[in-house]
Amino acid sequence: MKEKLVGLLIAVLLLIIFFSGCSENKMDNTGEPKETVVIQQLIDSASSGDTIHIPIGTYYENIVIGKSITLIGENKDTTIIDGNETGSTITINADDVKISGFTIKNGRTAGIFFGSNHNEISNNIISHNQNGIYFNNSNSNNISDNIFLINDWTLHLDNSSENTISRNDIRKSSEIHGSIQLQNSNNNIISENIILNNSGFAISLLESSSGNIILNNNISNNNYGIMLDGWSCTNNNVSGNLISKNNYGITPTGTFGNLFYHNNLIENNKQLGGFTGNMFGYHNFWNGTLEGNYWSDYNGTDSNGDGIGDSPYDVTTPLIGAIIGQDYYPLMNPVKI
Repeated sequence: MKEKLVGLLIAVLLLIIFFSGCSENKMDNTGEPKETVVIQQLIDSASSGDTIHIPIGTYYENIVIGKSITLIGENKDTTIIDGNETGSTITINADDVKISGFTIKNGRTAGIFFGSNHNEISNNIISHNQNGIYFNNSNSNNISDNIFLINDWTLHLDNSSENTISRNDIRKSSEIHGSIQLQNSNNNIISENIILNNSGFAISLLESSSGNIILNNNISNNNYGIMLDGWSCTNNNVSGNLISKNNYGITPTGTFGNLFYHNNLIENNKQLGGFTGNMFGYHNFWNGTLEGNYWSDYNGTDSNGDGIGDSPYDVTTPLIGAIIGQDYYPLMNPVKI
């Protein structure tokens, strides 16, 4: 009888421990039930300069940030902010905001909308938005080390200057739009991005977009590689890029004064874009002072073995076959990028 009583007491004790352990997961360190995390409430309660850490979970919110804070997700794959196909998932109206460690998705207008300056967006997954990130009169922002996947526009800069877009992985933008589009935007740096398998433009500069640097990007398997379109789209530097296996490599429609050199144009269906006609695309520069670009369809020779072709490469529009420029120093071998 005594042994049965001891066994019963042990069983009761184990049940108490078990249920205590289960309920402990629902309590905070004060013994009170945990509240559901609402990111917007945490932002509203924060002070400028605060850092807010968000645990793993899916948050169906449209967040507005109106103060200079740092927002950090626990894990970019599993800390998800879902805009539920309404407005912008995140709107930033303050300067000096930092966001990292999230999946940001399903923004009807944008994943992230900027109307401010000096923000930093890094180490996120930004997917299934109309615009991945939309800049509107927004300057000196840093967008780096993000994954962009299946957005209509990936990055759309409108009247925005001196931004840096670097080391991002951009894939599967829509057929109508494209990956990175600059409109009336100057002195931006687009560098070291991987831009693959997009149905529209990999990079497009429109209207009065001048003084931009497009450097050391891998632009492959897109419909259009790099497009510059507009009479005031001038003084842009396009160098050190791998532009390969696109339908069209470079399309300089109606532009002048832009410099293209040290690019590898390899096995594009057409090295030059289809919109360029006889009256467009003249007066760009297709080489530096000593070296030009590598063109995989260049058939010239190199008699002195200096790595530079003996004859120029004719930059020819596929539309009517007009020569709109020459690379006077075509490279015999690809540039190491």
